[in-house]
Amino acid sequence: MPQSNRPFELYDNVPDGAILEIWVTGDAGDFVSNAVIDETISDADGLLTHSQLYRANGTQTAGAWTLHSLHSYVVKIRTKFNLQADKKATIYTRIVHNGQPVAPEWFWKIKGNSSSRPDPVGLFVLMVQPAAPAAAPNNITNA
Repeated sequence: MPQSNRPFELYDNVPDGAILEIWVTGDAGDFVSNAVIDETISDADGLLTHSQLYRANGTQTAGAWTLHSLHSYVVKIRTKFNLQADKKATIYTRIVHNGQPVAPEWFWKIKGNSSSRPDPVGLFVLMVQPAAPAAAPNNITNA
């Protein structure tokens, strides 16, 4: 899983119905996070809350958002630290389809304290591809 050194990463050519998974790790109580999902075609924008994103040690849950064909998405993941001392959090993202990863998994290490404002981490998910059309029935008969 590569660590990103950029504030935004790009996922392209994503299959219809793929799932964007986002999760955040770190010491409980040190920070809060959320992910704002802006869908470019419709008004079906969304929010994944800290309780959906936070993955405590050993848990396997992640915030999830289904991606639809011919749509593009801009995702901003924000982290706010609660304590005066410097603390750390790690943000992870991946896209899976039928249970299998279809793009690189990315992670970002974020550091800050209650007086800092870390820049949001972002994703662009471009041009989710339509599902393959069903095969046409073969109506040819031999006479």
